[in-house]
Amino acid sequence: MSTKRTLPFAGVIGLLGMLAAAPAHAYCRTSNTTTPTFEGHVCTPSHKDDSGLPLFWGMPRITYSVQMDASKDVPFDTARLAVRTAFDAWTSADCEGQPPRLELIEGAPALCALDEYNKDRGNANIIFFVDEGWSDDTSKLAITTVTFDVNSGEIYDADMALNTTDWPFTTDGAPDGIDLLSVLTHEAGHFVGLSHSPDPEATMTAHYHPPEQLDLSSLAEDDRAGICAMYPPGPIADGCDATPRHGFSSLCAEDQSGPVLDAPPTGERCCCLEGDVCVDGVCVEAPGGCACTTSPAPLGPGVVALHLAALVASLLRRRATGGRRAPAPA
Repeated sequence: MSTKRTLPFAGVIGLLGMLAAAPAHAYCRTSNTTTPTFEGHVCTPSHKDDSGLPLFWGMPRITYSVQMDASKDVPFDTARLAVRTAFDAWTSADCEGQPPRLELIEGAPALCALDEYNKDRGNANIIFFVDEGWSDDTSKLAITTVTFDVNSGEIYDADMALNTTDWPFTTDGAPDGIDLLSVLTHEAGHFVGLSHSPDPEATMTAHYHPPEQLDLSSLAEDDRAGICAMYPPGPIADGCDATPRHGFSSLCAEDQSGPVLDAPPTGERCCCLEGDVCVDGVCVEAPGGCACTTSPAPLGPGVVALHLAALVASLLRRRATGGRRAPAPA
């Protein structure tokens, strides 16, 4: 099953009842639930609308690529630094004195500027700007599209698009622009599997209203609790592979000649230290060396698109398109 869902970064009346009482550590994870009216999530503490299995990256090392053209408003080197800083905010979170078991590594720049996942071609987790021709709702500042295993919730691919067609992004804190680092840090939360938070002080809050609210680049306690729970601290084996699924390619699928010949195998790559085993994404001590569990055969990838919009007041709305199709290799 392949679907697309959009989740607005809504205004002051967004999230309705969830915002009515925002308890401490009220983070939410995006789930594999897909319906025409509901963007699946699993929250802590649990919420009455929770549904499905939470999304997660199965491998603790992930390579991302910044699109080489960047933007007319944001030079490539500036974009690289901002993206790196945004990801670092999450991977350096304080999980009781240790960082989360998650590394995000900058790879080669991407030529492709599309949010796509390829089952028979190479892939890249791309961050790109759309200077002209933004085809979605113009209120959206950015969209992060996540492709995942519909059975397990394991994330296969994530791509982030920023709407520089309709919005002026700034990197100097100017009040008349949209703070690029704030948008990137929020979208990076979606990239790693977080949904919108009912905590209005969190980076993952579901509303953004400039110019009053300018900085979302520093994690709140709510955000920290979420990333630490998702990726508990632990060592990563030196040989842990960060290559995108089915091999890296900077090109879009239509420009690739075929599968990546030296793509690493998928499904049985182990990133625990010798003597540990993987149990539900966590390395635990066990005799007999490392023998990671594998996910069940997928029905086909699901796709969720989560977006950040600049709205003063908007009801939360969710959309889904697509349909069921026969099982296909992941």
